[in-house]
Amino acid sequence: MPPKFDLSKSTFATAKSSTTVNVPVNVTATLRDTNNNALTNALVDVTATDVDGDGQVLIDGDRSSESVDGSASYIVTSDANGVAQFSVSGSEPGPIDVAVTYESQTIDSTTIQVTASAKVASKVPGRPTIQKLSALVGGFDLIVHAPSSNGGSAITSYQYSLTGGSKWISLARGATSVKVTTLARGKSYHVNVRALNANGAGAASAAKSIVTRT
Repeated sequence: MPPKFDLSKSTFATAKSSTTVNVPVNVTATLRDTNNNALTNALVDVTATDVDGDGQVLIDGDRSSESVDGSASYIVTSDANGVAQFSVSGSEPGPIDVAVTYESQTIDSTTIQVTASAKVASKVPGRPTIQKLSALVGGFDLIVHAPSSNGGSAITSYQYSLTGGSKWISLARGATSVKVTTLARGKSYHVNVRALNANGAGAASAAKSIVTRT
């Protein structure tokens, strides 16, 4: 039987503890066995999560690593020296929690602080969330929770979608809630919301489902 992974002999390092928006930080995990030999071709699990939940997180700049709730997951293979290296970036200011595991053992975890670049131009808002979604007869009562970042420009309005983002309906200017009563009764709908400022529309929230009352 080959020697097993030894956490005490393995190492973990980040190039730096902070970065600016969309600038990746390199992270390195070096895996060794109980004889202090390199573990090659080891499949290392990586997760990275935007603590505020409103930004896009990418591992190795790969869009396939992301999910809609501001987190990312990836598998990195160690090289001939037992080194598994990857990068983490975030689209919004705030902390990103990074965890690295191998065979269900946590090698290490860290937090990377993302800050706004001094030269970043105004941009669209971050991703809002649905604070409340309750069923009404032929509709629903919706309350939107503002994103942590307005993109450098005041949020002008919110919109909701029942079509996965192909069509958007605006709330009243300045409003964060709406009561909808013009839908089919007893039907299931999937609701997304997004925020707008002078620069355009931000990313859509995760969808929530609702069944209208009859």
